[in-house]
Amino acid sequence: MTRRLDLTFTALLLPLDFLALLAAAFTAYNLRTSQFFVETIRPILQSIRLTDYLGAIVIFILIWMVLFAMAGLYTIRPRQLWSEFGRIILASTAGIMVVIATVFFRREVTTSRFLVLAMWGLAIIYVFVARYCLRLLRRILLRRGIGHQRLVIIGQGKPAKDLVAVYAESPVLGYTVVKQCHTWNEDVRAKLKR
Repeated sequence: MTRRLDLTFTALLLPLDFLALLAAAFTAYNLRTSQFFVETIRPILQSIRLTDYLGAIVIFILIWMVLFAMAGLYTIRPRQLWSEFGRIILASTAGIMVVIATVFFRREVTTSRFLVLAMWGLAIIYVFVARYCLRLLRRILLRRGIGHQRLVIIGQGKPAKDLVAVYAESPVLGYTVVKQCHTWNEDVRAKLKR
């Protein structure tokens, strides 16, 4: 059974990823148009207005998020941190390839290569950091007992006692043992239904 906390945090990933990708696009644009970049690295040959840039990038962000879903980044079951990071790199690379292919087929010579590459790198960093922060928040809530799933342990042997001890010592697992019954019978079933 899925915890409500996991459902909530999975639902939060969508707007969080959107904002992280938008921030990556905005940062890439600001870096490219910064005085330092223009004076020391390369001048701007053809400027792109911020409104035009952001209008186009929102469409690519939505496509990017579809690729995130295809890479399994919106599953309810939490993944290992490095597995998630690898999927973010994979989906971001696929997303930037869509941008590059679109630029190539539309023959837009005004598109900055720096913007494309910076967007790719910043997207990976921003999405990973945002998801990591959300993961930390989830861990803090579970450690405090918020969002726990309530369990009843049936049995009196060592395995049952070990389970009770593990869940009591590790609240990050997200389970709280509310009762331990020695055997399963109709009286226990009736009490649990109340």
